[in-house]
Amino acid sequence: MKIVAVKLPSDIHSIDLDSLLSLLPEYEQKLVKKRLNFDTRYRTLVARVLLRLQLSKVLGTKWREIVLHIDERGKPFLQHKELLHFNLSHSGNWIVAAISMKKVGIDIEHLKPITIERYCSFLQINERNYILDGNGEERVRRFFEVWTLKESYIKATGMGFYEPLSSYSVIQAVGYGGLTVQAAIKSELFWFKQYLLDDRYPLAICSKSSVFPNQIEITDIKILYKSAVRLS
Repeated sequence: MKIVAVKLPSDIHSIDLDSLLSLLPEYEQKLVKKRLNFDTRYRTLVARVLLRLQLSKVLGTKWREIVLHIDERGKPFLQHKELLHFNLSHSGNWIVAAISMKKVGIDIEHLKPITIERYCSFLQINERNYILDGNGEERVRRFFEVWTLKESYIKATGMGFYEPLSSYSVIQAVGYGGLTVQAAIKSELFWFKQYLLDDRYPLAICSKSSVFPNQIEITDIKILYKSAVRLS
């Protein structure tokens, strides 16, 4: 399994986005351009470049030869999807990608003040109790810990909106410090691991594989672009 993160610069206009966009095949350029909001379009572009670059490295092929399809739930996959699984997530200045030989889902969120009670309907009772037992900043940290775990699971299964977040619990998987646990959710065994980027970005990964990297590979937009040009 491989997890890679790219930190976006605070000044978006310092990047030649047209040059980055030109590296993608035409059908993916159209997908990026469909995003009406500039920030969303920008993050979608970087995420697609990051994904293609990592797939190219893992598969040992030029990234223009990689063909990505979209399933009925809107999730991208390779033609021989049983051979390689991947997932993307972004929040704030970070975009992350996970690639594995088994089902995988990843989610990153920015720790920030929120009204936790607004989200209680998405949680099971044991998850709510775990979160609300904390005080102040600890309560917020616990919420995002649970939330990223839940999102990573639903992304690993590929169920998306077909499975409500309130229909399952990840309380067995909570805990920072590089914790790796297994959890049988709906009779299917998954493994979870948690990381923390920049002290403010909790990240969770869920997979059918129990082997996770100890550290996340971190890069920046300039290195991403140079590597993409070399492998495209």
